Amino acid sequence: MKKEVIQVQSLCYSYEDKKDVLKDISFTVNEGESVGIIGPNGAGKTTLFLLLCGILKPTKGSIRIKGKEVVYRAFNPAVGYVFQNPDDQLFSPTVWDDVAFGPINMALPREEINKRVERALDICNCKQLADRPSHHLSGGEKRMVAIASVLSMEPEIMIYDEPTASMDMRSRRNIIKLVTSNKKTNLIASHDMEFILETCQRVILIDSGKLIRDGHAAEIMSNSELMETCGLEVPHSLKNSG
Repeated sequence: MKKEVIQVQSLCYSYEDKKDVLKDISFTVNEGESVGIIGPNGAGKTTLFLLLCGILKPTKGSIRIKGKEVVYRAFNPAVGYVFQNPDDQLFSPTVWDDVAFGPINMALPREEINKRVERALDICNCKQLADRPSHHLSGGEKRMVAIASVLSMEPEIMIYDEPTASMDMRSRRNIIKLVTSNKKTNLIASHDMEFILETCQRVILIDSGKLIRDGHAAEIMSNSELMETCGLEVPHSLKNSG
C-alpha cells in the first residue's frame, strides 16, 4: 500500500485584493501518483501550487508534505516547482549555470553537481544548449531548461504549472515521456486536456476556488456537462471514443 505524501486539509486562501481564492480544499496524494489539477483561468490552481511550495501562507487550513507541515518561505528539497513562466525561473548567464544553481545552493560536492546537471540536461534533451544564454532560447527551449533546473535538485515531488505552453510537438512528447516514465509524485496543472489524459490517471477539478470533483481522469473529463459547467472542454480523444 502506497503512503500519502501530500495531505491538504480544509485549505483556504485570500489575497488582500481578492477574497476566497481557495475555499476549504482537502485532498491527499499518494507516493508515485500523477495527478492533474484542472479548472478554468482563475480557479486557484497556481495559488494552490504556491501554497504547496510554501511561497504563500494559508489563510486557514494545513498542508503536510511527507508528514511534515509546510513551513512558509522555507526551502523543501522534496518539492520541485516548475513555474508557469520559465522567465521567472531562468536568470543565470548560461543554461548550465541555471541548471546547476539548485545543486550549488544545496552545497553538494562539485562532482555531484556536474553529474546532476548532465543527467537533468540529458533527460530534457537540452545538452546542446548547455553553453547558450537562457534568455536567447525559444519559449519551448526555456521551458525544458526550467524543468531541467528543477530535476537537477532531484525532488521526490514535481509540480508543473502549464508545462506544455509554447511547446512544439517534439518537446511536448518529451515531457509526456518524462512524466510517465519517472517514479516521482507529479502534480500537473494544464489547459492541455489531452496532455493531462496521457500523463495522469487522476484529476482534481477546481472551479472558483472550490474542489468540484476528484477521481479517475477519463471518467471526470468525459463528463461533458460537468466540463462545460466548469469552462472546460472534453478532450477530443474521449469524444471520439464515446
